[in-house]
Amino acid sequence: MSVISINVNAVNSLNVNVGNNVARVSEVKQRLSSLTYSVDSRVRARRNIGTRINGAYNSLQSVERNLKNLENFIQQSMNRYTAAERNIIAKSVEMQTNSLAANLAWDKRISDFFSNSEISSIRDLFLEVPKNFLPIYYKIPSFKIDGRYVKVLNSEFYRGGQGLARRYTLENLKAGRYPKALKMYRLNQAVKGINVVSKVAPWLSAGAEAYNELTTSEKISTERKISNAAISAGASVGIGFGAGHVGMMIGGALGSVIPGPGTIIGAAVGAAVGVGIAYGVDKLIKGKFWGSGDNKKSTLDVVQDVVGDGVEIGTKAVGNAARGAAKWVGGLFGSG
Repeated sequence: MSVISINVNAVNSLNVNVGNNVARVSEVKQRLSSLTYSVDSRVRARRNIGTRINGAYNSLQSVERNLKNLENFIQQSMNRYTAAERNIIAKSVEMQTNSLAANLAWDKRISDFFSNSEISSIRDLFLEVPKNFLPIYYKIPSFKIDGRYVKVLNSEFYRGGQGLARRYTLENLKAGRYPKALKMYRLNQAVKGINVVSKVAPWLSAGAEAYNELTTSEKISTERKISNAAISAGASVGIGFGAGHVGMMIGGALGSVIPGPGTIIGAAVGAAVGVGIAYGVDKLIKGKFWGSGDNKKSTLDVVQDVVGDGVEIGTKAVGNAARGAAKWVGGLFGSG
């Protein structure tokens, strides 16, 4: 698609010349009119001089009118072109602004989703319970791929099932020749996948917390935004991994107290308790308990304020020291 671009200033400059020509034609027309009345009528009657002068006058009048119409047309066209150009620019800016706002809104929705306490708890519950429950319930052994073989490592939990085998070829295993071993192998791979996701999940929440702090609409310094982001992300990761560890300890203790199925029950309960602890601690540090009225702050807010003040003071001090050192070095060279 071709681009239409008009140099409005150049066209307006040329239009000024058209206006000047209109003035000149008007001046010539007036002189011709004066000439008509200054010539004797008997002279004008000769050889149709009067008629010819009138014809020339009418022609000049027509030229003057056409030049004026051309001048007005050019001026109106430039005005409309300028208005249209401004409107297009305004629409373009509006579209870019709306697009940016939509992108930011989308980013905000994603970060809010990953940093939401309730959603994170549901996510962790669906990850931690199967991760801790499945290996104990099914007594899943560990597998190691060694070339074309799959080796069973902790075989005390697995008595083989087909000839008490402790090693299978990967081809025969995937072909389904050993159904029980294949089932255990697939469960092992599934638990590994869940374990990877459960380790990544707290970092996703931490990243979302940091993103929300860095893109906040509050008018605070960049240093404070970075400080707040680091504190929020650190708290999110610490709560996630710390609560999971506590849950495992509780599950282990419960399993040792209850004989028989206690180990299985302890694994599931411990995982659920760990998720509950993480949710409770998150709500506790984010709950606005400090202060009164509209100035209430959460424990996380208080920590961020204290650390943020220290970061800003330290940054200014370092900046002042650097400027002082620069002036001192400059003074040494200047005095030389």
